[in-house]
Amino acid sequence: DRLRGMRGRDVSACKERQASVCVGVDEAGRGAWAGPVCAAAVRLGWDAQVNAILVPGLKDSKLMTGAARSTLFDVLEGVTQASLEYKGTAQYVECRHALAEASFIDEYGIDAAIREAMLMSINEHFDTPSLVLSDWVTCDLESGLSSQTSFRKVKKGDQQHLVIAAASVVAKVARDRHMITVHDEYPEYGFADHKGYGTKKHREALARYGP
Repeated sequence: DRLRGMRGRDVSACKERQASVCVGVDEAGRGAWAGPVCAAAVRLGWDAQVNAILVPGLKDSKLMTGAARSTLFDVLEGVTQASLEYKGTAQYVECRHALAEASFIDEYGIDAAIREAMLMSINEHFDTPSLVLSDWVTCDLESGLSSQTSFRKVKKGDQQHLVIAAASVVAKVARDRHMITVHDEYPEYGFADHKGYGTKKHREALARYGP
């Protein structure tokens, strides 16, 4: 089926690059009018139990409901914590995310911000992965990785590879939850609803309260 095919492409990519550790990365926030860009890096091991927990329902975050994304995010976060606490599962699952704030985007541009967030999510948390698979990005990510890390970007990667699909979910939910905290500080803008994207409500709030 589709999910088995996505998982199979993860395995094939690892075999092709002779990689023992494969990390998928993706971002959320490109195109938003306000707030940061968020990138996530996810490692999924090959353990059958992990597959049974994580694989069902996983797909590109844009094709999932908000509730489904949130549930899967919590599962990934929970299994990651268990991996850190109990060495027996440390080989299997880890997910991390990082933000590049709006001030960084304003100064350096969106591509530089995505690159910064992706590299932070990888380099600050993973010990030189053998292979990094990324959804298609226009920024130069490869130059910021270790010379021992192979890099491959994939068109529609979040629909082709399970590790990228998982990263897309983590990035989306992490950013959405961050924007809810921003809403608590600036409730008049309605960030909890539109998460900083260009909706009618957001446009009306900008006209009324200013940027």
